[in-house]
Amino acid sequence: MSYSDSVKIRAYSMFLQGDSFEAIAKALSQELEKRVSPTTIKNWASKEDSQGKTWHDFRTETRAVATRNVEIAEQSRIESMASKTRTLQDKVYEGLLEDFSIKSPEGAIYAFKALGEFELKLNKEIRGDKSTVVIIQTMLDLFCEIPEVGNAVNKHFSKIAKLIEERILQSEGSHE
Repeated sequence: MSYSDSVKIRAYSMFLQGDSFEAIAKALSQELEKRVSPTTIKNWASKEDSQGKTWHDFRTETRAVATRNVEIAEQSRIESMASKTRTLQDKVYEGLLEDFSIKSPEGAIYAFKALGEFELKLNKEIRGDKSTVVIIQTMLDLFCEIPEVGNAVNKHFSKIAKLIEERILQSEGSHE
């Protein structure tokens, strides 16, 4: 059976989001009100384009770019926070030296100490270990190298991604 380009683009879009062949086929079958088999979707995904790339190749590239963009945004956010922290430290220190705006020297010293500790933590993150995104992506990539696990990960990727996001948000909430 022949399908329009718009149907294939819809399938490709769902594939990029991590949906399994079965989930894509089910969704398209409901939308088109005729059966689309998972094998058809798999065949589309495996077919090489004029550059010799498959949907899998494009999904891998898309994930790599998205991961890098998240890492850059995370790094920028941390560096911005570190810069603001240094500015606050400078203001508190100036206030201690000039004694103009400080009502309590003990409070200012405590604030200076807390800001210093916060800056050290940020600096560790800037220099630091791999970001959470890189660790998660590496683990998923390794899992996908084992065929049985890879099939399960691909089949349930959107659910896994949602659960990871929820757990990270829960973890951030409990550390505040």
